[in-house]
Amino acid sequence: MSSEQNVERREVEIDLKRMTSTLFRFRYSILFVTLFVTFSAYLYAYLKINIYEAKTTVEVGRGSIVAGGGKEDVLSSLSDSMSLDTEFDIIRSRMVTDIALRKVDWQHHYFIKTKLKEWELYQSSPIIVEMRKGYGRNFFLYPSNDPKSFRLQTADFDKTYRYGEKIKTDSFDLTIRRVDEKALEDGRYRFYILNNISATMAALRGVSVDHGEGYSSVFTIKNQDTVPLRAQEFLNALAHAYMKQNIEKKTREASKMLTFIDEQLKAINKNLSHSAERLQNFKKNTNTAEISTKTQLIITTMNEYENKLIDISIEEKMLESLLSEAEKGKKLETLSIAGLKIEDTALLQLIHELQQAVIKRNAMLLDYTKANRKVEKINNTIKQISEVIVETLRNLQESIKARKGLIKLVLDGYEKRLKGLPENEKIYNRLEQNYQINQEIYSYLLKKRSETSIVKASTVSRNRIIDRALLPKGPFKPNRSRIIMLGMILGLLLGIAYAFIREFLDDTIKNEEDVRRLSSIPILGQIPHISGENKDIVVFENPKSAVSETFRTLRSNLRYMATVRKSEVIALTSTIGSEGKTTIAANLGVVMSMSGKRTVLLNMDLRRPKLARLFDLPGTGGMSSLLSGRATVEEVVQPTKYENLFLVSSGPIPPNPTELIEEGSFENIISRLREEYDVIILDTPPVGVVSDAMSLMHQADTTIYILRANYSKRTFLKTLQRLKDDNDIPGLGILINDVGFGLAYGYGYGSYGYGYYQQKKS
Repeated sequence: MSSEQNVERREVEIDLKRMTSTLFRFRYSILFVTLFVTFSAYLYAYLKINIYEAKTTVEVGRGSIVAGGGKEDVLSSLSDSMSLDTEFDIIRSRMVTDIALRKVDWQHHYFIKTKLKEWELYQSSPIIVEMRKGYGRNFFLYPSNDPKSFRLQTADFDKTYRYGEKIKTDSFDLTIRRVDEKALEDGRYRFYILNNISATMAALRGVSVDHGEGYSSVFTIKNQDTVPLRAQEFLNALAHAYMKQNIEKKTREASKMLTFIDEQLKAINKNLSHSAERLQNFKKNTNTAEISTKTQLIITTMNEYENKLIDISIEEKMLESLLSEAEKGKKLETLSIAGLKIEDTALLQLIHELQQAVIKRNAMLLDYTKANRKVEKINNTIKQISEVIVETLRNLQESIKARKGLIKLVLDGYEKRLKGLPENEKIYNRLEQNYQINQEIYSYLLKKRSETSIVKASTVSRNRIIDRALLPKGPFKPNRSRIIMLGMILGLLLGIAYAFIREFLDDTIKNEEDVRRLSSIPILGQIPHISGENKDIVVFENPKSAVSETFRTLRSNLRYMATVRKSEVIALTSTIGSEGKTTIAANLGVVMSMSGKRTVLLNMDLRRPKLARLFDLPGTGGMSSLLSGRATVEEVVQPTKYENLFLVSSGPIPPNPTELIEEGSFENIISRLREEYDVIILDTPPVGVVSDAMSLMHQADTTIYILRANYSKRTFLKTLQRLKDDNDIPGLGILINDVGFGLAYGYGYGSYGYGYYQQKKS
């Protein structure tokens, strides 16, 4: 493996370790965010209203059938061409919904609030409201101690009334009654009442129609509602209403045909009686019994043409009625050419397209106004199709008139031939012809009336309900388990994102790897977080702990930094305060003394006399007195309770610490101490705060620059590098303090058994 691959692998390992370290450091924050978002999702799922879904399946047939026979009636020609899309629009029409709502109450909505949620009381409300004014408005009802009274509240109204009392204001007019067998529970009731149109629109919003796969004529009607029983009842009522209107539509044309036939029968019945009477009288008065074969042939032929003339006259009148309806533009969805002997498929297709467009427009008007562009566009389409249908019907009307004229022309020819016959025979033939014509017309109309009556009485829909809607067993949505699970995942992701954002925004040093990336100065070691009692001087109180081991490792590393001098001067400094400089100086002094070296600690931070307090020694005489010449070395050096360890406190705080250090005989003091002590440790002030430390660091053989994990900024390393480059500080090394235990990867002490190192000194 090449060196570049090794470096790349090392960088990947470092990134993974940094990620793991980040997640571990922010584990409690991640856990808190995850639990908070999960609880929020649980609360949201609990408060979200249940939606129930009922389903029913319907099969759409084509045309209609006559009970007892399989023959299609005369009204089926256009019904066969209806598409499934048209049926879908009919199901979701206001007409069908209004019929269904006659059996289901969608106007009255009563609620009770318990356990932070509102529950709708469908068919179980203890109150009934009679609304006369104020539809769609929310009312709140609070039961009182008196079972006969209640408190009624709205957004701008609050008053107490009695049940059954008429309540009338400028905004509403209603009466509230109690249901005797149902008790009022403690809590808040809410109700609102919808008018007919609003109830229809609200009920329609939950209805949807799904088509089956392929060319299946079976489709599913779904209804979503907050009340499972109402979802079931309304869907079944809607399916029955659809079946009912389907049958009514198919029998409407038969009713129109019966009315027309009845009017014609009245007139033909009179003509038939009159012609029969005249023929009988003529026979009696002239003793006419038979007519010649030639005359009989002429009469028979004329009768055939007369029948054709009758048929085409009836067709002409029906066409006139159809043309009148088309020109008026009313009830276009019921337009039909049933009964007309027209085989124009183009006209059938036009009427079918017109009906679909009208039904689609009616469905769109449920959601849009007439001024909407979509509605205006479909209105233009309806208008154009209507104009084409009217023009086609007019052309058919002209064609029928032309056929009628030709038949009359043929009849006129036969009339001329009859004029050459004897007078009595001609009169008889004419009377006989009139009688037969009226007889045939009457028989034809009676036959048509009988057929149409049978169709009207026995027509059934080919549509059928396959599966009725069942009561939903559970809510269709929300899926509470999924919401809670998504909340947990989202919370975890947000927690992790929060951790990495904090890590990205956090410019503090975490461990050895951060230092190595930003500086080339050697690292002397890492000191883990010190906790518990007597934590300031832990190397003596708990010598076998992991922390004590790190100080011994530091002591070993300092040997490689030592010069050839008999005694060694070690300076400890940092960028700012609170980075653990004094605590490390004390523990380093103790661990040095424990190795048999005479060690002296000098508190050179004259502004903060903290070192003497760690060893429970007085701080009266010290470095300030020594530097100012008011005391000797022997007078300020104090023995500690630890063997081979001595201390020189900072002494009284001087007004000019910097000048005192720079102008005093500090170099002579160090030379004097080198003669008696093996190790001299200088606890200097922070270099980023005051300039005292710079002159002190030049007197040291080794300088330990302390960085505190999760506290010292990364910019401090730039300051340190600049100090090294500009001032040529001898023996400069970095010590990382307060590193979380087990997270200081790459150092080595984390592999020791923690329990072993926590054994107390006996």
